[in-house]
Amino acid sequence: MQLSLATGRRLAIARGLEALGVLALAEGDPSRAIRLEGAGLALREAAGHVSPVPARARIDALFDAARQRLGTAAAAALLAEGRAMTRDEAIRLGTEPAGAARAGAARAGGTQGPGGAKGAGGPSVLTARELEIAALIARGLTNRGIADELVISPLTVARHVANIFAKLGCSSRTQVAAWVADREAGRGS
Repeated sequence: MQLSLATGRRLAIARGLEALGVLALAEGDPSRAIRLEGAGLALREAAGHVSPVPARARIDALFDAARQRLGTAAAAALLAEGRAMTRDEAIRLGTEPAGAARAGAARAGGTQGPGGAKGAGGPSVLTARELEIAALIARGLTNRGIADELVISPLTVARHVANIFAKLGCSSRTQVAAWVADREAGRGS
């Protein structure tokens, strides 16, 4: 999912959300599954991708039991809720166990990023190149813009961005930008 995010592959993200929905079904959480299905469908539509009929039929069959269990009205409302989610909200829903976001924030003391990565004056968790790319993300550059600026391949940038997300525990470029701002503010004091 991180690599799909870093490379902006909406169809791969949509497929991942649908797979996470199937996992939610297996865990006995039909509400979460239907919301993830809605988010995946919205991303597919935004990407202009229509599933082939046999594939769509398999996906629908997996979610039909959840729809029946929830009831038509509730399932429709949850599907609409999933469609209205941002991509990042949907990914958080699919990848975090119930209550994990609140528990994670409490453990981290309300800060983002890995423990000890901010403040503390110790060495950065990112390589020099990753720090450079994180700063460009904070400036609002796309992967293509970063590639042009550094004269490297967009795929290399995508790999670095995925590494940055993983090392910092971030799921969006905005979180990376916030980490950079916090780091720069700490350095100036």
